[in-house]
Amino acid sequence: MSTEERIVALEQGLAAVQTDFLVHLSENNRHMAALNKVITMQELHSRDLDHNVAVLLGIAGSQGKDIKTMQNDLSVVKERIEDIDRRLNGIDRRLEGFEQRFTSVEGKLEQVLQILTTPPKTDK
Repeated sequence: MSTEERIVALEQGLAAVQTDFLVHLSENNRHMAALNKVITMQELHSRDLDHNVAVLLGIAGSQGKDIKTMQNDLSVVKERIEDIDRRLNGIDRRLEGFEQRFTSVEGKLEQVLQILTTPPKTDK
């Protein structure tokens, strides 16, 4: 093979390598573009996720405060119910005393009524 033939063969080989290189470079560029799209989408999803987490944390914090307020209110309600229960027990005891007194008065009224309805004894 002459020098000229060798140079032509080298040029053809180089042209083929350059063509392959350009094809691979083009494919690489397409893959990089697709990867950039994926990364961009992931960044958007990450921002959305961060936003949603921040919103949920705010909601959870607000609900925690609401629960604490309800617990405090519930303890006040429990205290008031206990107070009402004590008062009702006192009223029950007083009513029982009144009931006993009314029963006693009823008995005495029956005795008086019996005396009044009994005809007097006459001595003859």
